[in-house]
Amino acid sequence: MRATCEIIVDLKDGKEVPYEELKIACLMQSSIIYFYQQDTKALLQGGLSAALKKQMEYSDPKTSSEKRGIPSWYWKAIKKDPTEWLGESRIPGTKEWGKMHGISMNVLNKAMNHHDSEKIRIQEDVNMEDKIKPGYHWECKYCDYTRGVPYPDEPDFIVCGRCGAEWEDCKIQVPNELEY
Repeated sequence: MRATCEIIVDLKDGKEVPYEELKIACLMQSSIIYFYQQDTKALLQGGLSAALKKQMEYSDPKTSSEKRGIPSWYWKAIKKDPTEWLGESRIPGTKEWGKMHGISMNVLNKAMNHHDSEKIRIQEDVNMEDKIKPGYHWECKYCDYTRGVPYPDEPDFIVCGRCGAEWEDCKIQVPNELEY
């Protein structure tokens, strides 16, 4: 395959570029943007990391320019065959990509399942808090009023009917008084 810079030049010149080359060049540019973001982050943080980055990536005048913000790796990347630069594991549809994508999806699914189960557990805890114990009633902890009412113009926002405190924050369970 041609170098990424050759594919881009043809695109800019209005020439037809085969779909596969276009796809790989797009993936390559995405990779380049990622590396630029990482470099920018390191340079903005300053310190030793920035000094090392400048020394490693901007010291060769043939392949880099600190003034123009072009690191050596960029020069090497656009001159190289994009399939070589990316590697098979980063090109969708390849066997290696399928393996890596499968591993990534498994990790993501485990994280999402853990997140979902934690969310359900928290929701169950919240639901338990809303249940009233037998022989108890809700009461405002500030004014002892026993009802929450919708706030004007915001029907989903419930406040104490007497003092106006947010009902979810002020309600407490109080034992019913025995009547004689």
